[in-house]
Amino acid sequence: MRYRLRTLLIVVTLLCVVTARVTLLKRRADFHQRETARLISRIATTEREREQKIENAIHRLAQIGPAARELVISENGASATVSRIEWDNNLNDWQMATSHQIIANRYERAIYRPWVFVSDDPMRRH
Repeated sequence: MRYRLRTLLIVVTLLCVVTARVTLLKRRADFHQRETARLISRIATTEREREQKIENAIHRLAQIGPAARELVISENGASATVSRIEWDNNLNDWQMATSHQIIANRYERAIYRPWVFVSDDPMRRH
């Protein structure tokens, strides 16, 4: 079977586009993972807890998704729903870490499906 130069250029171009998209998705996932790690470190310092315990709680909250905004982290992880007034100054770090983890998870899943659009809005379901 004979291939023309035009066919070869089209195939190479498509391969480059897919590779570039996968690389972009990987870089964005890595960025959000780094931000999550930075916030976990700050939360652990503020709350005088082990980073592993905070990381586990953030991963559980990220699995819950946008509904996690109403959960407070206690010694046993995400356990009780509380009012906004009861949130301490650390709330913003918890929310940002959870949001970054949700977005990082989306980008990591999209690496295997590069044609899927990924939203940077943690409040969207997908």
